[in-house]
Amino acid sequence: MGLELVFFAGAAVLLAALIYAILRNRHRSREANAVAEEVTRRRYQEAEGGGVSPLDQPTPRLSEPNGAEPAFSEEDMQREQFGPRGVKGAPGPAKMTPQRAKKTSGHIDQGHVS
Repeated sequence: MGLELVFFAGAAVLLAALIYAILRNRHRSREANAVAEEVTRRRYQEAEGGGVSPLDQPTPRLSEPNGAEPAFSEEDMQREQFGPRGVKGAPGPAKMTPQRAKKTSGHIDQGHVS
């Protein structure tokens, strides 16, 4: 009988400690939220007091409009830095020789298109 009483008392103390910790943690998180809200509120008030809100400013457009190609593309920069085949100083891609052009058929069968 004495051992069951010790286990029951231990379980009751453990349950009480768990409930206390949950309620205390909940109260702490409310305090932390209140502090965070106050900091956020102050930052917005300072930004509005300065006259310019960071939310009002649109981001500057860095890309070209649709359909317009820039004069110097990223591919051109890479070719300049690494050479035409990705290796600095390597020769450019092979050109079609007159013999290969003569052997290549002018008629290309596109197959069945429907």
